[in-house]
Amino acid sequence: MLNRHLIGLAVVVGCLVPLAGAADLVLDYTFAPPTVSQVNIAGVVYDRISLPDAPNGGQPGQPALPVGSARILIPYGEEV
Repeated sequence: MLNRHLIGLAVVVGCLVPLAGAADLVLDYTFAPPTVSQVNIAGVVYDRISLPDAPNGGQPGQPALPVGSARILIPYGEEV
């Protein structure tokens, strides 16, 4: 168990060291292709967009789009 924690810590530190002094941080995300289907609601046809492992979010009456989240560790003292 301790070995897993040490490996995790090494990965986090290894990711932060190259960022030290970096002016820009660019993160790229890759998703599976979306599924687009049509749904009929009260006689009106809408397109429904779905992504695997991404629930659709939104308020009633607003578009329901796939939602995902990410946790990004910002080095101390850096601005977003």
